[in-house]
Amino acid sequence: MRHFALLIGLLLLASGCLHPDDGEANQTPKAKADTEGGGRTFAPDAEIWFTGAGSRDPDGAYLEYFWDFDRNDQHDEMIIGDVNNNGRASHAYPDEGGYTATLTVRDVDGAEDTATVTVTIKDESTSLRAIITTNDENEATYRPGQPVEVDFSAADSTAEGSITKYEWDFSYDSSVGFAADEEGDSDKATREFESGVFVIALRITDSLGETDEANEPVRLYINYNNTDTRVIGSGTHEHDLPVNDLGLYAGGNLRYIQLRLEYDAGGSHGADLDLYLYNLTGEEVARNETHDTSQAEQVNTILLEYHNSTHNQWFDEEGELGDWTVEVVHQRSWGADPEYTLWMDVIYWEA
Repeated sequence: MRHFALLIGLLLLASGCLHPDDGEANQTPKAKADTEGGGRTFAPDAEIWFTGAGSRDPDGAYLEYFWDFDRNDQHDEMIIGDVNNNGRASHAYPDEGGYTATLTVRDVDGAEDTATVTVTIKDESTSLRAIITTNDENEATYRPGQPVEVDFSAADSTAEGSITKYEWDFSYDSSVGFAADEEGDSDKATREFESGVFVIALRITDSLGETDEANEPVRLYINYNNTDTRVIGSGTHEHDLPVNDLGLYAGGNLRYIQLRLEYDAGGSHGADLDLYLYNLTGEEVARNETHDTSQAEQVNTILLEYHNSTHNQWFDEEGELGDWTVEVVHQRSWGADPEYTLWMDVIYWEA
């Protein structure tokens, strides 16, 4: 099976579909491991589907996926994932305990990267179960100064004795593990969120000292929208743009970044505005310097979408997501000082 997958890769490479010979050095692929649905606790013998969605090759090359479903057993047993479906593969664990599954992705040049995901196997017959619910929408839009408030409940959780402690993680990251942001004896919690994708996790402790974590965490998808109108003379205006990655692979969550700049250039086109976008580390991501001299009303736009292969490099590269900057630059030092309106949107979900 593995030789067959390698043969497919070699045939595609020979046809020029996988790794264009552009003279640049090969870049190491990026691995991302998860379970479908993001669950972490399963019953013995339950079929668990693992996914490498979010893994990618910076060169746009074909990837192979190999799974070792128990990194701790000292056996390097590699299972080939479905190359046409983000490395999708299934596995079942018969015994209770914690297991670490390791994903290795390999490009056509042999460069590799690994990622892990840990699951807990526990008999669901136990009466101790952490359950999160919310009556609020899990899809919303944040505007500066207007945080999204969400109420959570753990009232549906169960235990043989009494539950003595509730711990809440409002930005759960599977690669880090549970980290309590709030704890106490109340089964209710309220939190304000700005834009991004948030996984809400819960851990409960009963009077016997036993603990359980919710295996169906709540996910929040909160878009960002801001509209800013200003007057600009010569020079540059900067606008903040939060582009967040809260522990989930961005390829499945961050979909678009949209910028739209509108202004009146005046009868003599004394106003000449350009639009630039920079990432967290100050690298230029995109620009729009176009001008239509046939009309006074000008519109400059920038659109980045994850599914565009030339754009997605900015969506999930480690260290690039965070506080980005939008610049509006007036290239002329004479003429009118125009008023412009800038619309900025970061889209994690589509209405």
